Amino acid sequence: MPHSYLKLFGSPQLELGSKMVLFKDDKRFCLLAYLAYKADWVSREQLANLFWSDTDTSSARKNLRHLIGRTRAIDWLTGFDAELEHVRWQVQTDVGYFQNALEASSWDEALAFYKGALLDGFQADDSPEFADWLESERASQQERWHTASLKQARVLHDCAAHSQALQILEGLLKHDPLDENALDFFMRVATQAGQRSTALRTFESFATRLQHELNLPPPTHLEQLAQTLRGQQAIPVMVQTTHKPATTQPLKRPLPMIATAFVGRELVLGELTSLLERHESRLITLVGQGGVGKTRIALQIAHEQFGHQDVGFVNLVPLSTPSAIPSAIAETIGLTFQGKDSSLQQIIKHIDGRRILLVIDNFEHLIAGTPYIGEIRRECPNLTLLITSREPLGLLGEQILPVEAFFVPETKSADFLEIQNLEAVQLFSQHARRVRPDFRLDENNIAQVLEICRLVDGLPLAIELAAVWVRALSLTDLAGEIAGSLDVLSSQRLDMVERHRSVRAAFEHSWKLLTVEEQQALRRLSVFRGGISREAVRQAAHIPLPVLGSLIDKSLLGMNTQGRYRRHRLLHQYMQEKLGENPEEASDARTSHGQYYFRLLQKGLEGIRGPNSRMALEELEVEFENIRIAWRWAIDGHRLIFLKAGAEALMRFFDARGRYMEAIDMFGEAIAQLEGSDAENQATLGTLLIHQSKFFERRSQLATAEQLARQGLRLLEPLNERETMIWGLGNLGTITGIKADHDQAIQHREQALLEARALANDRLIAVCLGWVAISEAARGNVPQSTQHYREAIRLFKKLGNHIGALFNLNGLATTLLEAGNLIDACSLWLESYELAKTAGELSQIPFILADLGNCYHQLGNLDQALTYTQQSLEVERNQAFHNLDLQTELLIRLAKISLTQVHPVLAKNYLAQALEYAWNAGELPAVMDTLLAWAELLEADDLALKARILSMVHQHPATRTTSREDAAKQLEALERVTTHSTNPLELETLILQLQHD
Repeated sequence: MPHSYLKLFGSPQLELGSKMVLFKDDKRFCLLAYLAYKADWVSREQLANLFWSDTDTSSARKNLRHLIGRTRAIDWLTGFDAELEHVRWQVQTDVGYFQNALEASSWDEALAFYKGALLDGFQADDSPEFADWLESERASQQERWHTASLKQARVLHDCAAHSQALQILEGLLKHDPLDENALDFFMRVATQAGQRSTALRTFESFATRLQHELNLPPPTHLEQLAQTLRGQQAIPVMVQTTHKPATTQPLKRPLPMIATAFVGRELVLGELTSLLERHESRLITLVGQGGVGKTRIALQIAHEQFGHQDVGFVNLVPLSTPSAIPSAIAETIGLTFQGKDSSLQQIIKHIDGRRILLVIDNFEHLIAGTPYIGEIRRECPNLTLLITSREPLGLLGEQILPVEAFFVPETKSADFLEIQNLEAVQLFSQHARRVRPDFRLDENNIAQVLEICRLVDGLPLAIELAAVWVRALSLTDLAGEIAGSLDVLSSQRLDMVERHRSVRAAFEHSWKLLTVEEQQALRRLSVFRGGISREAVRQAAHIPLPVLGSLIDKSLLGMNTQGRYRRHRLLHQYMQEKLGENPEEASDARTSHGQYYFRLLQKGLEGIRGPNSRMALEELEVEFENIRIAWRWAIDGHRLIFLKAGAEALMRFFDARGRYMEAIDMFGEAIAQLEGSDAENQATLGTLLIHQSKFFERRSQLATAEQLARQGLRLLEPLNERETMIWGLGNLGTITGIKADHDQAIQHREQALLEARALANDRLIAVCLGWVAISEAARGNVPQSTQHYREAIRLFKKLGNHIGALFNLNGLATTLLEAGNLIDACSLWLESYELAKTAGELSQIPFILADLGNCYHQLGNLDQALTYTQQSLEVERNQAFHNLDLQTELLIRLAKISLTQVHPVLAKNYLAQALEYAWNAGELPAVMDTLLAWAELLEADDLALKARILSMVHQHPATRTTSREDAAKQLEALERVTTHSTNPLELETLILQLQHD
């Protein structure tokens, strides 16, 4: 096997013996480069998210499997291992050698391996997560190269190898012509090498560029150095010093004491510890909103590092001006200012070459003092600065570590152990016991504690402030108080800084640091719910990009993995209060918000009608909380044009998602507020009534559905609102069809078709053809039904309307099944299944799978019947709203399949499940269907029980007509028929007996 060595610095290439393989910017080589860089096993989950972060987990994993397969096929690839959950590529890399040399302080060796930016030329435009990782690692490796270059230049300088040192420094300045550290060093070394004019030319080039690009003058220390050179004065010789100035005292270690045990934060602490141990960054900033726990984390790491190095803690809270920062640092490190040198120069001399960790806490209100930090870091190579701030400092090489609130799941888990181990819950419990020593987490209170943590969105300060109230309030009352107001989240403890005595005070502190534009932006954003898209921020909130970026920098907005902006729940509550102080601004913000989301609804309707219906439905799903707010805005303002325009989009969305009660409520909310007899009011009311009627029909409340549809049609007919009338006629056709009045049903549907043809609207014509086809099939006219279905499918496919094609495919398949054409029916349902996934019609998938299972069962293909029926049951159980009749039907079919396959025990288990679900839900028709199937399962030695069950089904008033007829036929086949009473007690006794057996 030829020796292989991968160069990742510069243009990536693999040396394979005498052969050279150039890496290309495609996913196979990105995968290999990433694995080589990691030099260890990497989980498939991590890789799937890295390359397909904008894809659902299942699709991402599938894509990764394909990518691994294509990568394996590379003929020269060796050392590539892919296990069930992890992947790696074992290959030697220049990055590995570079890192080893750095750890050994072999600066010259390290520089020999660094040949340019990491994976130079790679863009990975189709994998944003990978692109972000690459950008971050490029910067990190360049920082390491920069450090190694300065270290090696100093080694060469100390050996009087000035020309070699200048070579290295020239490389740094070529990479970054504004590198002040490299320029300072270059000017001194060049002067000592007799190249004073070169030093001055380089400085002048730097000064010109700085003025041109940033409109800034050169730093004072560089200007003074240049003046010295122009005056032909000697400059100080750079030597490594180890002495301490005689005017200084030993470093103090005034670390504040920690009063409570540390909870969680393993990832942040682990990252911090790793950075400190590897000396990867000398400026680390913990960034997060107020109350998130930045200071506590910094103190924890400071105490852990104490004993390994000098550690100091600088508290900036009492300071009001940036100019006081040097004095605060000096006090911490034990320095008394003396002499004519500036305070910063004296601090730098005092620190000298010692290894120190200096924690500087609460920097955000003194952000203008950032240059002090930059200069101290530049001049003190062994000093590590750990800053806590609500926004980054913005210095080159700054390592930012975001600190988020504790994770609190939105879904309610029943697992007590899982909940009690959550960091947020642990913190609440710890602080609750401080005021109530008898407080303990148990299965009776864990749900309330979790709800409190959820209400404060996992913010540590808020959790601590909430916990102290267990001394006076029940957990339920405490949750109610938090939901109602921020003011309960406060404390009178005197040992807390003022801005941490309440959540409101923490937010007020951040608010006062904002510009007028930033405050206005936050107020406008308070109208939104949940995550906010970039387009909504720009078009609905009208926030300029610089202001948006500033709010993110200041930890008042964050971004999730889907690229949506989010706020902390309590901060959102605070922002709403601020908006409420300005009614005019509030009205304008809500209007802009409402108009934007109604435009989004209209766009969504166009998408639902087109080829990307699944994407359109998913986008509406993501934005639905904001759509709900916009709907309420339109109702409150009696904005009829918006209500009428958005009604169909809402109807199509709710119907596709199977959210029937929600639809009834939202339409009803608007209907209840509509008054007046003018045409616009009547048109809007009629539209809403017709769309609401659809969902009463979906819930089998046929009388109400018919009443609403007829009422809506009466309002719309005089106004010639033909398109909405078509939907009303369609609803009536469905309702009368369910009632088996097929002549009346086809009359309504043919009238709707006439209206559609009058409008010459192919989409509506296709819809109505499908309706007529349903009625023709119900009347037994299969050829005419098939013709209408095929014409509807043709039109929908022509229009690119997946949802319309889907429903008509299902209807045609059902018609063919009932006509005995099983092969074609199965083929149509398979096509329908794929189309439902594409269209995002999630509510239809379990029904289609059930139909497929039934079709294959009738064909005698039991394996396929079992597979599709089990899939249908699994999908149905994962739906947000369950269809008990479907679940019962599926369990009964599974029992019949199992019985055919001679698995009577399995069949009995399926029927027991069906009986339990139906009985507990009080669905007696489903109970009777299950009992009928159970009777079929019984063997010859159970004829008495079989007769009893069949008699019960036959006589019970809740039995469906088809089941009653089936029971009668089976009773006739029995030699002995025993009649039993059908009172409820008798039925319950029978069910208990079957469950026990």
